[in-house]
Amino acid sequence: MGADLQLTHLLDGLVAAGVGAGVGLPEGTDEIASILRLACELVDGTGRNTPEGVFRMWRVAHLPGLLDPNAAALEWVKAGHRAYDEELERLLTPM
Repeated sequence: MGADLQLTHLLDGLVAAGVGAGVGLPEGTDEIASILRLACELVDGTGRNTPEGVFRMWRVAHLPGLLDPNAAALEWVKAGHRAYDEELERLLTPM
């Protein structure tokens, strides 16, 4: 219990690290997607916690506060998170 929340924090930290280090796309998001897939398998072999579910939860739990126009985040940080969000959506959600 609580693995889904922990996984969203992991994803948030990975995205922040990639954006902060200036890791470009798709290299950064490919690595993040691989790490997230492995982490989901490690915490829950039943398939209850999926990379897609973690991504969707991260998107609603973490992005709004960062992307809010009144947020203290710098514009390049916001732009980086938007770019990672778009690329992770492509990688982690079925078409």
